[in-house]
Amino acid sequence: MRTAILFISMLCFLNCNGQNKNSDGKAAGTTSDYSSIFKILKDNLIKNVKRDSPDFEIENYDTNDYFSLELRSEGIPYGGSYFSKKKEDQIFGDLNADGVDDIVVSVESNSGGNTSYTDYYLFLSNNGKYELANPDSWDFPNQCDKEGYGRFVLMEISNGKLIGESQCMTENDPRCCPSVIYTTVFELDDGYLKWISTDFKENRTVEYYQSN
Repeated sequence: MRTAILFISMLCFLNCNGQNKNSDGKAAGTTSDYSSIFKILKDNLIKNVKRDSPDFEIENYDTNDYFSLELRSEGIPYGGSYFSKKKEDQIFGDLNADGVDDIVVSVESNSGGNTSYTDYYLFLSNNGKYELANPDSWDFPNQCDKEGYGRFVLMEISNGKLIGESQCMTENDPRCCPSVIYTTVFELDDGYLKWISTDFKENRTVEYYQSN
């Protein structure tokens, strides 16, 4: 399940969104096995590709800071996925009310063309260890009811709620830059996402002029 939008390139996608951060800029409640989540996520992504696209060739690159998964079909590149291992790029907050921060990792993916999307994976704390709560990623409805098209971008976890932006496209917006922004709130309810509210935040309309 994916939250998708057309972009000129993956680079534009990353630059337009900026960094996701937790509300207080730190992760004081996390447990000592923080780094273990990345092996779990890496193995899960590879397993999902083998399950859903068994004919794809898989190449992966794993460093201290980043992981990327590249797919090929008959030797031809066909997109892939990427996530950062840097602590400042993760989202921390207590969702299950156990007093320990849970962690959301965003995975940026590209299907080989100009379509890019973000998948979010939740790791819940459980007796000092982190467990992957959603092996098939989350589907965040974009809440762009009036505009009809857009994306949801998760920004933070605060007071047990997942808070993000519904970035909505108007008919005059360029592909890179949705202009109508709503604050949208979800919470975790018995393992599922429950919508709480969507409120107008701002209009980021940019005017473009074309000379003859």
